[in-house]
Amino acid sequence: MREGGECPGGWRPRSIPWNGERFLLAWNSTRRAGLFVTLQLKTSFVQLIPVAHCRAEQGAFVELDGRELAVFYFAVPQRVIVIDNACPHAGGNLSGGEVRDGVVTCPRHQWQFELSSGVCTRSPLGRVRRYPARIEDGWVWVDFGGADD
Repeated sequence: MREGGECPGGWRPRSIPWNGERFLLAWNSTRRAGLFVTLQLKTSFVQLIPVAHCRAEQGAFVELDGRELAVFYFAVPQRVIVIDNACPHAGGNLSGGEVRDGVVTCPRHQWQFELSSGVCTRSPLGRVRRYPARIEDGWVWVDFGGADD
């Protein structure tokens, strides 16, 4: 079954996002049959760090599978942002940078990056990679497959 096409028997599949996952919904209008829902197990979220180890509006350094990451936790509204830890300018430790108004400042040479986009405030050509992240069951989860390049 593929989204957008028609399957044998008149079923029309649609992919629907819900709660961070994607479901496949198929409906047969000719038969007025019930819903057929299956979970697509294509999630690449991995458990990263307990939220209790993150201080609000400060970075936390995490190394996982050879990746060095900076995790930024915000309590109001509750959210988390995960970026590559190394500043693209000179490799500075972004998790150790000051965070103010959604911008992290590299402690090495004061380059600044918008946490919402990963873009440098000095030039849109400078950027750090952001990863989709969520908070679930007291943990920060990150999706390496969905990185902003």
